[in-house]
Amino acid sequence: MRNSRLRSVRVALTIFLAKIRLALSNRVLACVFRLASKRSVARICHQVRVVFMQDLVPYHVGFQHVSRETILAQHQTTVVTEPLTNGRDQVVLIADGTYFFCQKSSNNEFQRRTYSQHEHRHLVKSMDGYIISSLGPFFTDSLNNDAAILKHCMLNNEQDVLSWLHDNDVLVLDRWFRDTVNTLYRLGLQVVMPGFLHNKKQLPADDANRTRFVTKNRWVIESVNGKIKQWKFMAQVIQHSTIRFISDYLDIICALINKYQCPAVKDIESGREIVMKMREMLTTENRLQERLAKHTGTTSLHWSEHNAANFQSPPLTKENIRDLTFGSYQIRMEKSYIIEHIRQSQTNEKEMEFLVELCNEHDDLVRARFQSRHSNNKKHIATVQFDNHKQQPIDAWYFTCSAGAREVGMCTHITALLWRLGVNKAVISTDNHPLSAWRLIKAIDDSTHFSENDSNSDDDNASALNDSDTNNSEDDLS
Repeated sequence: MRNSRLRSVRVALTIFLAKIRLALSNRVLACVFRLASKRSVARICHQVRVVFMQDLVPYHVGFQHVSRETILAQHQTTVVTEPLTNGRDQVVLIADGTYFFCQKSSNNEFQRRTYSQHEHRHLVKSMDGYIISSLGPFFTDSLNNDAAILKHCMLNNEQDVLSWLHDNDVLVLDRWFRDTVNTLYRLGLQVVMPGFLHNKKQLPADDANRTRFVTKNRWVIESVNGKIKQWKFMAQVIQHSTIRFISDYLDIICALINKYQCPAVKDIESGREIVMKMREMLTTENRLQERLAKHTGTTSLHWSEHNAANFQSPPLTKENIRDLTFGSYQIRMEKSYIIEHIRQSQTNEKEMEFLVELCNEHDDLVRARFQSRHSNNKKHIATVQFDNHKQQPIDAWYFTCSAGAREVGMCTHITALLWRLGVNKAVISTDNHPLSAWRLIKAIDDSTHFSENDSNSDDDNASALNDSDTNNSEDDLS
C-alpha cells in the first residue's frame, strides 16, 4: 500500500481502525478526515482490509500461524495443564461461539437461517477459540448449533486442523457441544465439559467438583469474546452490505488482539498451588450435605431468623474468601446477592437488615435463603458450618442449587453469606452512583403495580356490566 494524492498510508490505516473500533459510519469518517464522499471512505477501507488479510492475518491468526510447541511453551497455563491433561505434550483448546447481529432481510430463506431461537435476534455466529483461530461465520438456525459447527470444522478439516491436532489433545467445551462428543472421540480427541443433571435437581459432589475444573478454565474464552465485542463494529447491527466481509473483519480483529493486546493470563506458570488444592479435593464428598441429610422427618432441624448484625460470626478477610473460592468471580458477584437479600427492618423502618437463620439444635450452623438469579419462583438455601477455634474457621458449606454440593470452590451464594457475616459485617452500603442498578430499576415503570383504588376496577366494571345485563333482561320479561 502506498501514499496517494488524497491520503497517506497512515491516514488510511487510521480511517479503517476508527471504523472497526468505533463503528463510525462512512459519512462521519468522510467528514472527520475531509474526504470527498463516503465512497472514498469505502474505497480506503477496502484497500486496508485487503492489505491486512495479506500481510497481517496469516502471521497472527489460523492454525498454521503458530506451532504446537509454541502453544505449549508460551500460552498453555499450569491451571489448564495440571488438571486436564495426562502428559506434557497434550494441547488444550477451548472452543466457543459468539454472536454478531445483522439486519433483517426481505429474503425469506436468509431471514430464517439467520434467526436464532436461543438469542431471538438476527445474527450470524463465528467460532473463535492466545486466539489460535477464528472460523465462520455460520448461520444460526437450528441446523447450525454449536455442535454442528464444530463437527463441520472437524470433518471438513477446516484450516487443516486435524494435522495440527494430535491424538489425546483436549477440547474444553460447553454443554451445547454435547452432540459432537462422539465424533471428537472417534477422531482421537479428549473432551471435557460441565456435568449434566440427567433429570436430577443437583449434581453429585464428584460431578460438581469436576465441573469446577472446567469453569475454572472456560472464563478465558468469554474474555476473548468480550475483547472482540470491544471493537464496536462487531457489537453493532451489521449492515447487509458488509456481511460478505464479516470473516475478514473478524480475522483482522483477532490478529490485532493477538499482536497488540495483553494476554488474558500474563503468567502461565502461576496457580500451581491452587491446582494442587483443587486436585486434593476432587473426590471429596460434601460433609455438610451428608450431615444435613441425616436430619429429615422427625429428626429435622429447627431454625430461627435473626439479623446478621446480631450474630457473632468468625472474622474473615478477603484472602480467606479467595482461598475458598479458587477464583475472583464469586467475590465480584457476591454484592448483587447481598443487595437483593437486604430487607427493611420490621422493628425500625429506617434501618435495613440482612436476615440469617440459626440452628436451634447446633450452634455451629448458619444459613440464608437467597433469591434465584434466573427465576422469581425459586429460592435456594446456603448453609455454612464453622468452628471459631480453627485458623480457617469455615469447616464446610452446602447450597441447594444444581452445583451447590461441590467442595472444589464454594459458589457465589456461599461467598455472599460469608462476605456479609465475616468480611463486611453489619455494613449496609447504598450505591448513590447515578448509573447504579437500583436507580435504573426505579427509573422504569412496572405495569403489574396498581394503586389501591384501581386494584378492583376491572372487577367493579364486570359487576356493573352484569347488573346492567340483569336489569335489561328483567325489563324484557316485563
